Amino acid sequence: MTAWMKYPANTAIANFEFITFPGSLRFPCQVAIADGFGEWIIAPTTINHGITKGERRSLRGKSCQEIADLIDQYVKKHGALKTFMAWGSQDCDLNYLRYILRSAKAEHLLPPALRFAAQPLT
Repeated sequence: MTAWMKYPANTAIANFEFITFPGSLRFPCQVAIADGFGEWIIAPTTINHGITKGERRSLRGKSCQEIADLIDQYVKKHGALKTFMAWGSQDCDLNYLRYILRSAKAEHLLPPALRFAAQPLT
């Protein structure tokens, strides 16, 4: 909580939604990331992985590269993300963000690891 209050513009609060496939494989399908002021870094959007859903509909939303570009624009304006918080009580949200940034070859934008004891949300 201290980091959030001290560096609100450099705090990322994330929420990912996912689909669970047989075998417990989780696939991120939606993301929203706000800063400590409540301003959107990534407004709620679906994640377009470039795959189709069924034969007739393709997933819309932002690609991993577009999501990384938005985070990069935010970091250029406000400085590096120092704190990462999530709505969940596990590190899956950070893992999903890591997946997106790795896919976009932008891992340098990844904030430090989640610290559960510092989260006011769980």
